[in-house]
Amino acid sequence: MSTLLSWLIAGIKLVIQVIVITWTTLAIYFSNLPWPALRLGLSVAFAAFAIWAFWVSRQRRMPAVAIALVLGVVAWWLTITPSGDQNWRPEVAVMPRALKAVDATADHYEAQSSNHIREDDGNYVNSSI
Repeated sequence: MSTLLSWLIAGIKLVIQVIVITWTTLAIYFSNLPWPALRLGLSVAFAAFAIWAFWVSRQRRMPAVAIALVLGVVAWWLTITPSGDQNWRPEVAVMPRALKAVDATADHYEAQSSNHIREDDGNYVNSSI
């Protein structure tokens, strides 16, 4: 029974390590660094280092260094503010807004949207009639 439990724990540890390495690599790649080549290079370098630190290196402190780097990337990722200043297609470039009426919620979109109001029962009513 203990052998099965040790295999299960090792498998869960492996899955968690793969998820953490993948997320951190993608977080670096999709970060707000200004140059695409720099983002690609840093993400590949982190993935290679993390794989080496977790599975190849025999030094006991290397997984701790990789975890410290992961925590640093998480802290950095949390400081990135979202922006909406992208080049959007015109049909999706308008931010939605919702107005609360007495008994219905009207979803209004500025650019050529439908004139439908969703009532509390889930039905849509055409408000342009």
